[in-house]
Amino acid sequence: MQRICENEKCTGCTACKSICPKKCIRMEPDAYGFFHPEINVKECVDCGLCAKTCPVNNQPELKEPIKTLAAINKNQHDYETATSGGIATMMTRFFVENGGVVYGAAMLPECHVRHIRIDSAKDVDKIKGSKYVQSDLENTFTSVREDLRAGRQVLFIGTPCQAAGLRKFVGREGSNLYVCDIVCHGVPSEEYLRQYLTEIVDVPEVESVSFREKEGYYLTIKNEQRIIYRKRNYQDVFCLGFLKGLSNRESCYTCQYATSKRVGDLTFGDFWGFDRTKGDFPAKTSHGLSCVLVNTKKGEEIMNACADKMLFMERETSEAVAGNKQLRNPSRKHKNYVRFQKLYLKYGFKKAAEKTLVKERMIYGLLDLMGR
Repeated sequence: MQRICENEKCTGCTACKSICPKKCIRMEPDAYGFFHPEINVKECVDCGLCAKTCPVNNQPELKEPIKTLAAINKNQHDYETATSGGIATMMTRFFVENGGVVYGAAMLPECHVRHIRIDSAKDVDKIKGSKYVQSDLENTFTSVREDLRAGRQVLFIGTPCQAAGLRKFVGREGSNLYVCDIVCHGVPSEEYLRQYLTEIVDVPEVESVSFREKEGYYLTIKNEQRIIYRKRNYQDVFCLGFLKGLSNRESCYTCQYATSKRVGDLTFGDFWGFDRTKGDFPAKTSHGLSCVLVNTKKGEEIMNACADKMLFMERETSEAVAGNKQLRNPSRKHKNYVRFQKLYLKYGFKKAAEKTLVKERMIYGLLDLMGR
């Protein structure tokens, strides 16, 4: 086997690496930190399992939502510390408190974003919050399969391409697997973030990094609860580059999952565009409002089981789609994308982003001066 799928379409989901019976596939970073499969051709026996399992070559079935909910977590602490309505946290807590296990993305030391396995309520906060880089799945898929074979109920929360890869990997063994995909804007590489942080702060001081707060979108870096860097998304070039489609993985710009048809049993996101003229939410939502697309009967069953843990109301799916462009089409590639990549290799992230986001930085700077 020489190539599994087209390089620019590869999402780095690790399904090919995980399925290989000879363990001859490794995920290696390219010049920009995005991981792609590398095959040891000397050990490969050309069984073809990697290509057959790859969701780029064989997309899982996408389903139209059965129904759409606007919802918030009743747990006040979880609601106030989540980045939206706290429904992903609610679901995570429900699973671990009922003997299940959950896999989700955590921000680990040295700004390493990796999917981790949790089976205790004390660890729920570890996977809370938004991480605007692609998470390292490492051996997550094989760990999920081990839990499924042991009879455990498993909840996986990830990007749609990661969810698709997991579905293809577990195949018929997924009867106890519940998949939640997130409404995804696209993913920069972790290497972009790590390098950028070395350019703006002393990395050994970094204890935590967050991209969203209840007050809005900020890149906030802390050490021992002390804020050492904090800027609004449009004032920070990493966040601005993310928002403007400058730093995503190549495959994000042709994402086959940026649609109202979903790969997960459930889809979680912000309920942008909630139309209060069509019925107001039955509670204050100053800390955010979640959109939940219920896509399968399994998804509907698990939401029904959690009904007493949330406040919710049913809405039209079209309302959620109208308010969130990532449910309609992929993020648009910035016109200076190629130039940014060239400059990145020469200057690093910060300078490359500053040189290619001149117009955007000028516009937002003027708006700041005008007090908008």
